[in-house]
Amino acid sequence: MNLLDFKVSTPIQIRMNDLDSFNHVNNGIQANYLDQGRTSYIEKITGRPVDWSTLDLVLVHVSLDFVEPILYSDTIACYTRVTSIGTKSIRLAQLIVDTQSKRIKTKSESVVVRIDRNSLETLPVSEEYRDKINQFEAQP
Repeated sequence: MNLLDFKVSTPIQIRMNDLDSFNHVNNGIQANYLDQGRTSYIEKITGRPVDWSTLDLVLVHVSLDFVEPILYSDTIACYTRVTSIGTKSIRLAQLIVDTQSKRIKTKSESVVVRIDRNSLETLPVSEEYRDKINQFEAQP
C-alpha cells in the first residue's frame, strides 16, 4: 500500500497506559487508534464533527496485521481510506505508521454498514455518503 493513496492521516498520541508488559502498544489499544482514524475520515468527508447520537454507520468487521511493535518513543499516525463501496457496506483500509521512518506498524481492513438506529436493520449506503466518499477519494 502506498501512503500517497491515503488522504486522511490522524496523529495518534501514545499514552503510558497504552503499553503492555513488553513496553509495546497493546494490540487492543491499537483498535482504538483505528477508531480515531475512521472518525477523522467521516469528519473529513462530511465536513462536521461526528454526532454519535445520530451516526448511522456501524463497524461490522475488522482485521489487523501487527507488522512491527509500536513503542512509546514512536511518533505515529493512522492513515485511512475507503477502498470500495457496496450496496450496504463501505470497506476501508487503514495503516498505523511511524511518521518519522514511514514504516508500517499495523495494517487493517474494516467494513462499516449503514443501519437504521431504531429497527437496527441495515440500510443501503446513502447517495450522500457515496457521493462524498467518491468526490473525496478522487481528489489529487
